[in-house]
Amino acid sequence: MEAFSATVDRVIYFSHENGYSVLHLRLDKPEEVSLAYKSGDGMFSDGNTAGAEDRRAAETVWPVGKIPRTRMQLMVNSYDRGLPISIKGIETYLASGAVRGIGPRLASRIVELFGEYTFNVLDYSSDRMLEVKGIGIDRMSKIMTAWGEQR
Repeated sequence: MEAFSATVDRVIYFSHENGYSVLHLRLDKPEEVSLAYKSGDGMFSDGNTAGAEDRRAAETVWPVGKIPRTRMQLMVNSYDRGLPISIKGIETYLASGAVRGIGPRLASRIVELFGEYTFNVLDYSSDRMLEVKGIGIDRMSKIMTAWGEQR
């Protein structure tokens, strides 16, 4: 088994009956992953994992599983989940609609300003959001409320 982090690119299939899911994952650090069946910076995963219906695009996951010799994708036993760790992942996560009030353009401006510290700013220095072009006090308040609900 190999440990790595990835971002959910898309949920391809999920069965409510048995929990089986197929996901396309974008590897956060593809150069550090030696899995035989990765394709560029992505790969497919499948498995019966509880909570997979909650997976959303741009969510960071740490899959635990193996690639059997007869298969072309990662057979997952479980996923640990969390916030994205790469700058691209952070921007994609914010742009995905996960936090109400932040769309693609605003996500880009936020991440351009705060980079890898974006989530720290949202968690501990919310008043710094006023530094982002297009965010006033009212919008900041709405974003912070949505962020609190999302967390």
